[in-house]
Amino acid sequence: MPDPRIDVVLLTMNDRPTEEAAAQATLLAQTNVELRICVVGNGCTPALVPPGAITVALPENLGIPGGRNAGAEALRKAGDPAGLLFFLDNDATFPRPDVLARLVAEAERRPKAAYVQPRLTGPDDVTTPRRWVPRLRASHPERSGIITTMTEGVVLLRREAFDAAGGWAAEFFLYHEGIALAQQLWAQGYIGWYAAEVRMHHPVTSPARHALFHRCSARNRVWVAYRNLPAALIPAYLTVWTVITLVRSARGGQVRESLRGKREGWARRHEQQRRPMSWRTVWRLTAAGRPTRHLTPPSHPAIPSRERSATCHRPLPRPCSGCSHIPTTSPCPPAVSSPSTPRRARAPRSLPPPGPRTAPGPSSSPTPCGSSVPAHHACSGMPTPATPSPRPGAPGSATRRSTTSSPNSSDHSESSAPTSSSLTMPSAS
Repeated sequence: MPDPRIDVVLLTMNDRPTEEAAAQATLLAQTNVELRICVVGNGCTPALVPPGAITVALPENLGIPGGRNAGAEALRKAGDPAGLLFFLDNDATFPRPDVLARLVAEAERRPKAAYVQPRLTGPDDVTTPRRWVPRLRASHPERSGIITTMTEGVVLLRREAFDAAGGWAAEFFLYHEGIALAQQLWAQGYIGWYAAEVRMHHPVTSPARHALFHRCSARNRVWVAYRNLPAALIPAYLTVWTVITLVRSARGGQVRESLRGKREGWARRHEQQRRPMSWRTVWRLTAAGRPTRHLTPPSHPAIPSRERSATCHRPLPRPCSGCSHIPTTSPCPPAVSSPSTPRRARAPRSLPPPGPRTAPGPSSSPTPCGSSVPAHHACSGMPTPATPSPRPGAPGSATRRSTTSSPNSSDHSESSAPTSSSLTMPSAS
C-alpha cells in the first residue's frame, strides 16, 4: 500500500533561522508519508529551502492567512494536489518521526473530521498553555475530543473541504483566522478533531505582549461574526466578546488598542464576504461547545463506565471502627470472562450467624490498626473467613456482636456537570 500523500505549507520571514532549520529537519524526518513541501517567503525570498521543495517569494507581507493561501495555491497549480494539507509554523518541530502518519490515521478513522489538530506543547513536551487547547475547559489538554476551532500553525486539513470553505480569511492578516475557517468547515457538515495523543513542540510565548495583537484580535472578532453568523446572533456575540476583550486588554494596558480594533472592524465589516451558517450549524456548534460530552479520557478511551471497573482499582474498604486507617489496595486483575458468554449471576454469600467472637489470637491476622475486625480483600470487598467463635461464657469471649460491612460500590466514570455554552465561547485566544 503506498504511503499517504501530504502537501505541506511552511511560511517564513527569514527571522528565525535556527528554529526554522529545526522545523525543516524534523519535517523531512517524517516516515510512512509522502511529502511535497512549499516554502512561502512572506515579503521575502526564503533563505532555507529543502531539496525539491516549491518556493514562493511574495513581494509584500500578506499576513499569515494570506501567505498560507499562497502556498496552498502554489501546490495546487503544481498539479496532482494531495488530498491532505498540513500548515506548519517555521518554529514548530516534530518530536517523533511518526507524527504526520498518526495524524493521517486519525483522519482516516474519522471521515467527518475536516481537520485534525495535534496537541501543541512547549519544548518540554508537557507545558500546554490554555490558548493552545482549541476548546472550552482547556484544563485537560491531554484529552482528545471534538473541537470547534483550531490552532492554525500546526493543523492537518482535507484539501477538498479547505477549498470549499474558501481557504483562510486573508483580510484578517493575523489572529482568529482559525475560528473563521473552522466555522465554515462546520457549516459544510464536517467536525474538527483534537488528537491529544499526537504532540508537537512550539516555543511558549505570549502574543498579548504586542499592541498589534489586541487591535487585530478585537477587529477580527467583529469580522468573524459578520462573515459567519446569522444576523440575529451578531449583536449578542459582539456584546459578549466586547466585554471579554476589554477585560483581557485591561490586564495588559491595551484597552485603547482593543477599542480601536472594534471600531475598525465595525466600520469595515461590509468589506467581508458574508456566508452565514444555517441554524442547524448553530445548534451543532452549540452542542459541541459542551466538551464533557465528547472528551475521551486518555486512560480509558471509549470504555463505558460499568465496563471500566474491570480495569480500574476497586473502591477502598471502609475504615475500621476504632480509627481512620484505610487498607491500601492493589490493581484488580483483568476480567477473564468471554464476551460471548454471559456471566452467571453469583449466589449471595451467607453471612455467619451473629454471636460473640474472640479477640485476635496468635493464629489470627489483625488489621493494621490492631483491631479485631477482619480485613477486607481490596478487590472483591468480601471479608476473610471469620475465626470460629467459642462457646458463650468461655474465657476470652467478647460480648460485642460482629458486623460485616461491604465497601460502597461505585464506578470510575468521571462526573461532569454540563456547562451552558454558545458560539461566543469556543475560541483560541
